[in-house]
Amino acid sequence: MHNTAKDGLRDLRGRKPSESRKPDSEGNPQQQEAIMHGAGPMMVLAGPGSGKTFVLTRRIAHLINTHHIGPSEILVITFTKAAAGEMQQRFLSLCEGEHPPVTFGTFHAVFYSILKETSRCRTGSILSESEKKKILQDIIRKNRYNINPNADVLEEILSEIGRYKSRCFPGNDISKKRSTCESACYAPDKEVKENMNYIPQNISPELFRKLYQDFTRAQEIIGKIDFDDMALKCLELFQERPDILKQYQARYRYLLIDEFQDIAPIQYRLVRLLAAPENNLFIVGDDDQSIYGFRGAKPDIMRHFPKEYPSAKIVALQINYRSTPQVVSAAGKLIGHNRNRFPKEISAAKEPGAPLRITGTESVEQMEEALIRCLLPEKNAGKLADCAVISRTSARFPMLSEKLRQAGIPCMFREKVKSIYDHEIAYDLLAYLEFAVTPPKERSRSQFFRFMNRPLRYISREAVNESADFGHLIRYYRGKPGIQEAIIRLKQDLERISTMPVFLALNYIRRGMGYDLYLAERFGVHSMQNNKEGKCNLPEKENVHISELADMIQNSARGCRTLSQWKEIMEERRKETQSGTSTPKEGVTLLTMHGSKGLEYDKVFIVNCNEGSTPHRKARGEEEIEEERRMFYVAMTRAKKELTMFCITEEKSANKEGSTAKTMPPSRFLKEIE
Repeated sequence: MHNTAKDGLRDLRGRKPSESRKPDSEGNPQQQEAIMHGAGPMMVLAGPGSGKTFVLTRRIAHLINTHHIGPSEILVITFTKAAAGEMQQRFLSLCEGEHPPVTFGTFHAVFYSILKETSRCRTGSILSESEKKKILQDIIRKNRYNINPNADVLEEILSEIGRYKSRCFPGNDISKKRSTCESACYAPDKEVKENMNYIPQNISPELFRKLYQDFTRAQEIIGKIDFDDMALKCLELFQERPDILKQYQARYRYLLIDEFQDIAPIQYRLVRLLAAPENNLFIVGDDDQSIYGFRGAKPDIMRHFPKEYPSAKIVALQINYRSTPQVVSAAGKLIGHNRNRFPKEISAAKEPGAPLRITGTESVEQMEEALIRCLLPEKNAGKLADCAVISRTSARFPMLSEKLRQAGIPCMFREKVKSIYDHEIAYDLLAYLEFAVTPPKERSRSQFFRFMNRPLRYISREAVNESADFGHLIRYYRGKPGIQEAIIRLKQDLERISTMPVFLALNYIRRGMGYDLYLAERFGVHSMQNNKEGKCNLPEKENVHISELADMIQNSARGCRTLSQWKEIMEERRKETQSGTSTPKEGVTLLTMHGSKGLEYDKVFIVNCNEGSTPHRKARGEEEIEEERRMFYVAMTRAKKELTMFCITEEKSANKEGSTAKTMPPSRFLKEIE
């Protein structure tokens, strides 16, 4: 948690309590009503760009200066460290050098602090992300579950486990006869089956339940918890020790919760316990921006708040100071199609600006070319940092970032994005070249395993000795002339590419050694030569144009005289896609809709506005479609001056029978904003 150390009787402006002045006259009437609220519950509906941070920071100052609330009695909870830090700094900027000990922290930080103070958690007992992945990997391998334990799959399973922990027993006491982890495993079957939308499709509810139970029991054995367990542990603590709960209720008499629409059931349960019995609970949020269902967030919690607290005052901040009337109006039309929401009438404070643009293209390649044409003037004007490209997912970002780089447009990432050079194609091609240039006596089996059956040559792992000697392989397959012929041909091909320039060697591997045919089979593409839109049929990912991806990787080797030069280029470009690295600050920002939350840019470009992308193909029921619509609403309202949306209108691709089939139509959300 973020704490200041200073305490005392003087208010934050250096005056004694008796010298307290009247509240600032800044802000519109609705903002002032929220700021000046005294005791008891209050809900502030804060639309995009409506000044919620302004309200929160000035309300803290008002409580201290006007109501003489001790700063140490105020707890402000946010969802991220960055948000907590920013709000603390905004508050301290009002304090003219004073540092009142108001507590700012995330939910995890608050719960962790409570557990440490009560000796329910020790330093070093928190599982790191790498430890969690290692535990899950071991479980999958030990039990021989039919799951490919790659990094993406592990992250998706762990995310789903965390989501279920956040939703366990939101309204009931946890049984004292069971441990936290055991209790968490008994989520109703219906709940499991209806909400498994964020893990790979080949994992059944029954298999997920086993993974859940195995993982939580493994945690208990090693005596460690993860961030999602903290809330469960705190709930257990407060239920077992009412005296400890009373201590924290007395310590934090005033609770302020930011982004309340993102709260999970168990977090809400703890907030209610802490706020009792005085219920000085001040919540700020926007149910229209609730987009974290995969974390367990439930917008219904905010919508039911007036029923939970009948005496709660409600104020709506309905003036948008961020966006133009064109953006505000269109976003309002869109979100108005959601049934389950608080009705709002958002108006814009700004003067009218540029009209919204919807650009339709015939293919994803043309869409990205159109995007580049829009960004080039911004580059020339030195305004790329004021631009953002937003997509429902990051699936296309690796290839898009490479295209932008080739066009001379630098880009930045605020989220974890894989480089095209982290794709298996890049690793396969590199393995071919490294093995080819390595002296025979220094070669290894592990090198050879990477590509020996890409394409299929029917070489078994048992046939390969430590140095992957071809003479040994030929002798091993005595009596199998077909395999021997494939081995001899592979040997000759490796000798040939070892003397070629890197670009030509890669071209020969793809076209001369059959690697493109392997890709066609691997990714379900009928003919990569005839189908330039050859698409990857990975169930958990959006379509990726495999042929185009392979071309990009190959083209990066143009001009490279040696393999080491190409490896340096690949490593450099990998770093460019890593969030938080030395990416140029003047670049355009690439964001997912989730990642764009809380940010703003002069110009926003929303790409891939097609059914299947937004709304996502996994969204089926009304509740899921409404969350997808909220995500699009969030993306739209990031724009301060201009908003452009791109969709594919006529893209066609060849199927296995040689006929053509249209891709998904433009997103229904585009029609809803008209």
